[in-house]
Amino acid sequence: MLNERDPAKVIFGIINRYIRFLKPNGKARASWPLDDLWANFIGKYVEKLRLTTQPEPFSIKRTYKWIEKQVAPTLKMLLAYDSATAQDILMTMIANATITQKEMSVLQAMLASTEEMIIPSEESKKSDYADLSK
Repeated sequence: MLNERDPAKVIFGIINRYIRFLKPNGKARASWPLDDLWANFIGKYVEKLRLTTQPEPFSIKRTYKWIEKQVAPTLKMLLAYDSATAQDILMTMIANATITQKEMSVLQAMLASTEEMIIPSEESKKSDYADLSK
């Protein structure tokens, strides 16, 4: 969708994805044909475009970029305000913030070494136990 230069194709593609008008024919709704007037209006071969995308996996680099572009200027302003008014509101907020279980899991995964992330196979577990018996 973002690669399309023709706004009409984008608009009609989105409309075509989410709206359609059918002709009732006495059968189950799933078998109703597309209304001819609607088909002529929307175009029979307009590609359906979604407004949603698949979420991207977590990335610490992307998070830092988001902080840099979206959050850091406001944080800088608030720190300046706290300094000018002899307050500590922002740092108190950060100190009182709660890390969710999901965020804690992400943090632990980022800090885990490669060896800790490798799950041993059944064969390697057996050989590890064999070494303990010596």
